[in-house]
Amino acid sequence: MTRATPAALGAVVGHAAEHLARLARGEDARIVDPDRDARSYGEEGTFVFCTLWMVTALARSGQVERAKERFELVLGLRSDLGLMAEELDPWTGEQLGNFPQAFSHVGIISAALAIAEAEDRL
Repeated sequence: MTRATPAALGAVVGHAAEHLARLARGEDARIVDPDRDARSYGEEGTFVFCTLWMVTALARSGQVERAKERFELVLGLRSDLGLMAEELDPWTGEQLGNFPQAFSHVGIISAALAIAEAEDRL
């Protein structure tokens, strides 16, 4: 069994963060076949909680600015009441699934704390 090193984990997290940044800029950043219609993969979106895990991982791996950028992107997709659904459409940012979703809000709190802790270490 190969052990995960901080450098290897940072590379994986960095790749996922770049994917999210391309999506935020409106670029085609799908990791699926670009010649296939997006909806042919189903109606599922991306889980907000998992996206916020990535933000937390970025912060904890020392990539605080990248974590903050991605965190702000997620916060920008909240409803007018500041609530989040369970999932987001990866192409439009539309909120999907259960609304409001407690786990998404727990992820926001956890990511915010990870960013704050990382900033304190700088």
